[in-house]
Amino acid sequence: MALRSIANKLALWSSVLVVLVFSCATALNYKIASVQEQGNLARKRDAYLAHMAESLREPLWSMNDTITQAIGNAWMADEEVVSVRITVTHATEPAFEATEGTRSQVLEGMAEITHEGERLGTVEIGISMESLDRALNRFLWYSAASAAVLALTLSAGIIGYLRMLLGKPMAELGRWVEEVAAGNYQTPSATLGETEIKELAKKFSAMAVKVEDRERSLTESERRFREMADMLPQAVFETDLEGNLTYANKRGYEWFGYSFGERIDDFNVVNVIAPGERARAAENIKRRLRGEPPDTNEYELLNRDGGTFSGLVFSGPIVSDGETTGLRGLIIDITERKRLERALQLTQHAVEHLADAVFFLRRDGTFSYVNEAACRKLGYSREELLTMGIAEVDPNFPRETWSRHWDEVANSGGLSLETVHRTKKGAQLHVEVAINQVVFAGEAYQCAIARDISERRAMAARLLQSQKLEAVGTLAGGISHDFNNLIQAISGYCELLLQRDDNPGETTKMLGSIKEASSNAGKLVQKILAFSRTQEVDKRLINLNDEVTKSADMLRRTIPKMVAIDTALENDLWPILADPIQIEQVVMNIALNASDAMHESGTLTIETENQPAAERSVEVMVPEATGDCVVLRISDTGTGMDEETRSKIFEPFFTTKEVGKGTGLGLATAYGIVKSLGGDIRCYSELGEGTAFSIYLPATARPEGGAYLVPEDAPGLPNAASGNERVLIVDDDPMVRDLASAALTGKGYAVAKADNGDSALLLYREAFEGARAFDLVLLDLGMPGMGGRRCLEELLKIDPGAKVVIATGYSLAAQAKGILDAGASGFLNKPYRLAELARLVREVLDRRA
Repeated sequence: MALRSIANKLALWSSVLVVLVFSCATALNYKIASVQEQGNLARKRDAYLAHMAESLREPLWSMNDTITQAIGNAWMADEEVVSVRITVTHATEPAFEATEGTRSQVLEGMAEITHEGERLGTVEIGISMESLDRALNRFLWYSAASAAVLALTLSAGIIGYLRMLLGKPMAELGRWVEEVAAGNYQTPSATLGETEIKELAKKFSAMAVKVEDRERSLTESERRFREMADMLPQAVFETDLEGNLTYANKRGYEWFGYSFGERIDDFNVVNVIAPGERARAAENIKRRLRGEPPDTNEYELLNRDGGTFSGLVFSGPIVSDGETTGLRGLIIDITERKRLERALQLTQHAVEHLADAVFFLRRDGTFSYVNEAACRKLGYSREELLTMGIAEVDPNFPRETWSRHWDEVANSGGLSLETVHRTKKGAQLHVEVAINQVVFAGEAYQCAIARDISERRAMAARLLQSQKLEAVGTLAGGISHDFNNLIQAISGYCELLLQRDDNPGETTKMLGSIKEASSNAGKLVQKILAFSRTQEVDKRLINLNDEVTKSADMLRRTIPKMVAIDTALENDLWPILADPIQIEQVVMNIALNASDAMHESGTLTIETENQPAAERSVEVMVPEATGDCVVLRISDTGTGMDEETRSKIFEPFFTTKEVGKGTGLGLATAYGIVKSLGGDIRCYSELGEGTAFSIYLPATARPEGGAYLVPEDAPGLPNAASGNERVLIVDDDPMVRDLASAALTGKGYAVAKADNGDSALLLYREAFEGARAFDLVLLDLGMPGMGGRRCLEELLKIDPGAKVVIATGYSLAAQAKGILDAGASGFLNKPYRLAELARLVREVLDRRA
């Protein structure tokens, strides 16, 4: 319709133009006709004047007034003449004057009347112009009618032509435009003709093709945009001015618990934010809708099922034609990132507070990061270390070898090594370093974790020393059994020889020397047993101060008077569980060595103190019984020792004294006693600075019973300890077995011998079943094969009333007590005297069952 109205308007304006043209032509013709008619009327007037002047010449010349008037009246009779005036020269009044009515339009004229060159007068005439008006009006109406008919005819033709030329093509073009608007981009039909409209249509068609291409591209672009938006791992959304959702991608639907494409009518962006954050979110949305630039905010978001996740929301206004129409944004799920951030913060916190030093090194060997432990251990501030390199801290990694080390770590994936770090004060720390290479932000670093092993190395050295001493002690404990048997044989046979009356004096003297030597050898074995912690002990709850006081009094009577003895004993000292004799032995051994080191001049200081577990050095190896220790310190002002000597002082038989002036078992024995009590011993010494021994003994408040000990008899036991009972001697050492047999046979006993437990059981069973059971069994505890403990149990199974005396050289008191509790009748320490053997046998035999 719009295009057809254009054709109508063109036709209308064409018609108006035709009318205007014909109107102008009619007006022009009217003007021309008017001028022509006026000329005709003027000529008619002039003819009238000439005729009247001719007709009045004679009358005026003859002065015939009657004729003059008659002529005037005759002209007045003419309908066109409306006024006549005839005047005579030199007359004051007109000769004739007449006027018909009052007409508005009159064409007047005047002519002179002459006769033979003499002016007779004038005649004036007025002709009515009504005829002219009538003629012009007739012309005008005729012309107007003709113009109107012609204009209408032309207008009709123009309208028809324009409609044919424009209307139908324009209508067709209009329909095609509507189809283009509907998406039909086909070329218009041939009815458009060959006019400019078709050219326009062709151009419009080309434009439509381009529009179609652009629409196709736009559709494809929109499709790609939606597919890309749906593929995004983030949620994309748009809202209106009220915050209601108008668009969301697939991820947005999923995150908030909706099916993709589901219609959501009540979804408002504020409602999916945690209640505590909604006020802040609403204010941020208002700022965006006011036109403030986009920004990013973090919120706790809610989904349809009530679950939450952390989201980073980037939003900005949607502006169309300069007007804000809504909000557009992107949501990033940062739940995992926040978890990783927290984990990273925890990791960073843990690394920063590690006890081990952590270093990150660049390729050039400089530090890019150090933790607090690294600063603390090396004595530098963090700022100082970050300006330094590994070469300034570790002398084993100079700059010239660093690149080789870097490549080695890169190729191997990681290294572990021990090295030395130098502190700011110049001290050296032995460290164990684990190194690996990491790549961060495209740059490679080496991460080194250094653990200070200075104390561990020292403890390892002490542990090695302790293990070495432990091994020596175990060996000593093992061979002490054989030593005891040898000593037992030597001393026993000496006793038998000394009991003979036919010994020459010189022989008796030599036998006495042999017996004294065997006694000294027995004492040496006791020292070895003390070192190996297999010596019998009588543990009880004691106050260390009391034993130190007794030992100090004894030392004042023993060591040279020039050596001063000072004591500093802590009041209310915690009790310890120990054998008083062993404590005395420890103090005496260390103090006598100290006296020798001071060359009979100096000060010996003995101190005691309580030391809570929290104050104890980690290098002190004390079992955590109660956690607390009692410390005994013995120090001197002697010559001191170098490191090499100090490392060997607890080894058995090691001594710095001259040959014959020491066995080298004093400190070894002290070491063994302290270890048997669950304690630790430390030596601190420098050449020329004296020596100090610190002994750490676990404090306790739990009394425990002491071990059962067979009391020693006084020398010269009576020979009356004899009898005639049957005795079975069980010992794997033939010399000890034969010696005991000879001693008891000499006392009148009937003796049988067995060299192991199995033989002993066979002999005892045969005798018991034959009603000739043995009255007593002398049983060695340490035998190969079936040991003495098991043999005792089997004997008691055969004869619950059997009397068994246990003999051994290295049983602990607690073990001895346990054996006695298991059914043994007595306990005898090797090496024993023959008189002691006879007395104990007699005593056990005389006991009531």
